[in-house]
Amino acid sequence: MPAIDNRYPVITPAMREAVEKAAGIGLPIRQIARLIVDPETLRPISTKTLEKHFKNELEAGLAKANQIVSGKLLELAAAGNIHAIIWWEKTRQGRYEKRDFRGMAQSGELDVKPEHLSKLTNEQILALQHVLQTVANAAAVPRLSGGQQRRLKLIENKS
Repeated sequence: MPAIDNRYPVITPAMREAVEKAAGIGLPIRQIARLIVDPETLRPISTKTLEKHFKNELEAGLAKANQIVSGKLLELAAAGNIHAIIWWEKTRQGRYEKRDFRGMAQSGELDVKPEHLSKLTNEQILALQHVLQTVANAAAVPRLSGGQQRRLKLIENKS
C-alpha cells in the first residue's frame, strides 16, 4: 500500500496570486488545482488542498472580478446605456418581464381566429412565424399544426 503524503504543502505568494486570478476569471476549482504546482513535488495540488489552503484567494478572486464588472456595468448604466440599465434592473433590482399568455388569452387579448389569419399578407405571416418561433424557443408554446406549417412553407417559397 502506497504511503500517504500528509505533509503541509509549500505555498508561495505567486501561487496565491495565481489562484486569485484564476478564480477571478471563473475557472472551476478542478482546473485551478491543475494549474497550481507544488514546488517540492512538481505536481499539481489536489482540489482538497486548494480549498483548504487557498480559501481566501478563491473567494477574493471572484469578489474582485464581480466588483470590476459591476463597476463597469454601473458606469454604463449611469451614462444612459439602455442595455446596461435593463441588465442592472433585472439582475440587481430583481425586476423581470413576465408575460401571462393564459391571462391574455382569457381576456381576449390573444383571441386569434382562423378568419383573422386568412386576412394576413404573406409578409405578415412570415413576421408572425418569426415571433412565434422566438416565443416557442423561450417558453412552452403550442407548435403550429401540420397544415399551418405547410402553408407557411408555401408562403416562404413564394417570397
